[in-house]
Amino acid sequence: MRDHDDDTSGRVDEHQRAHDYHGAHDDESRDDDDPRDDNHVADADHLDEEKPVPFPRRLLNDNEVVVLDLRPHWWVLVGSAALLAAALALAVGVSAVVPGTAHDVVLIASLIVVLLALGRFVRRYARWATTNMVVTTQRLILRAGVLGKTGREIPLERINDIAYRQRLFERLIGAGDLLVESGGERGQEILRMVPRPMRVQQAIYRQMAARGADRTRAEPS
Repeated sequence: MRDHDDDTSGRVDEHQRAHDYHGAHDDESRDDDDPRDDNHVADADHLDEEKPVPFPRRLLNDNEVVVLDLRPHWWVLVGSAALLAAALALAVGVSAVVPGTAHDVVLIASLIVVLLALGRFVRRYARWATTNMVVTTQRLILRAGVLGKTGREIPLERINDIAYRQRLFERLIGAGDLLVESGGERGQEILRMVPRPMRVQQAIYRQMAARGADRTRAEPS
């Protein structure tokens, strides 16, 4: 009787192991054959590589995601910042060196220079802070202006070519110009002092490829 029970238990265990093996094999086959899983992984990798950055959602279309939101390179502020620092140093030096009755006159003149340099820096900073180049999953958006605004939007499917150029010094600081060729009246758009222009070029090309693939899938077969 005990031998019979052992044989029955052994057959049940073998049957269970065979069932587990085939079930695991079927799961692996479904994982390998299901393209949706591959797409999901690719999308996750893509999001990790290009994380969206904050941008006003009221300016976006339906199902549109921001990929890059850039301002000009910080180097555009260096000249006005250096001028302001020099004006401040001049005012301090004059206040400490010039004696007598001429001190007040020279100091007032130095303060006027400081105010002019400060005004120049504030104007440059405001222009820098309100200049945006935004790359989304649907278009390239260019916006600039402090009080009055100017802007241009280029759909990704209308972009024909993107090139960048960097001089030696621009390569050292990580800046350059981006040249965007598109269909339309203006033809070419030159974006000055773009940070990491090669990265921006690659990001736009990736979105153009993804946009083209989406349009191909949407077309009726």
